[in-house]
This record gives sequence, structure tokens and C-alpha cells, in this order.
Amino acid sequence: MRTFKMPESFLFGTATAALQIEGGDRNNNWYRFCEENKTKDGTHCIVAADHWNRYEEDIDLMVALNQDTYRMSVEWSRIEPDNGRFNEDALAHYRTEIEQLLEKGIIPLVTLHHFTNPIWFEDLGGWTNKDSVMWFDRFVRKVVLALGDLVTDWVTINEPNVYLEGTYSAGNFPPNKPSFPNFFKGPST
Repeated sequence: MRTFKMPESFLFGTATAALQIEGGDRNNNWYRFCEENKTKDGTHCIVAADHWNRYEEDIDLMVALNQDTYRMSVEWSRIEPDNGRFNEDALAHYRTEIEQLLEKGIIPLVTLHHFTNPIWFEDLGGWTNKDSVMWFDRFVRKVVLALGDLVTDWVTINEPNVYLEGTYSAGNFPPNKPSFPNFFKGPST
């Protein structure tokens, strides 16, 4: 068997989504979706892996795995739980987590949208609302200003094709209202 060697520039890491691991957030559309018992297997996102409270232990696990990078997401609904009201404590929490990653030699790759919306955003029509891009831009600017001195690598929207399929075609993502016109429409301008 021939030996395969990764190039020196290769970064070994893992990836997560805030909703899937953090737990405790009641301000997003997936929380409401779970409360309405709309997940196919009946699972709920409220506890998840409790990463919000155990991130230090999780970072130690990443170190033990010799990770170079970690793709994580910040939860929009934690940072902006109400339209135009930002939670500075949530931003400070993410800042501390990112600082600890950097101290341990792990490069953060931060995703700004990973399949979840704040409930207020969802109730205003989500991405089909003509103001959706403006609201998302406001959120992105806030996060980048708060964390941009620590983060060099960003993902704007994780797998937009998967998000569209789950939300507007299959309807197995919140709000569970498949709509082919919305699938093709996109944000209005």
C-alpha cells in the first residue's frame, strides 16, 4: 500500500452547528418547531450537547484530537433575540469561546447562518420578507464588528441549497410550509 501524506497546509478539524450542540436557546424557529412536536423523530433542541455551558471541555477534546481548525456557528437568535435588540452577553460568550480556541492553537471558522432564524424574523416571513437582507446585514455587521479582530475565516450561509430544500421544498425544516414559489423567489429587494 502506498503511503498518502497530506500537504503541510492541510488543516484537520471538525464542524458543528450552534443549534445542534449548544442547547438552552428558546428564541429560534427550531425551538418552536420542536415544541410543536414537528421533528420526525420527536427529538428536541433545548438540551442538545449543552455546549453553551461545556464549551471549555469541548475545546479540550478538540485539543486531544489534534485539531487545527473548528467550523462553528453563532446563533442569530441568541445575539438578536428581538428585532433590533442585541444581547451583548451572548456576543461576549462567543468571544470568550473563540479566544480560548485561539489560545489552544485552533483556528475558528465562523458560520453566520446555519439553518436557524430568530422567531421574530420567522414571524415576519423569514427570507421571503423584502427586508430580510437588511436585517441579516445588520446582524452580520454586529457580529463581524464584535469578533472580527479574532476571526479571519467566515461562512455567510451554511449550505444554502440544503436550507432551501429543507425549508421550502421538503418542508422538514421550520416553518414546515413547503412553497415552491418561495423556493425560487428568494429575498425581495
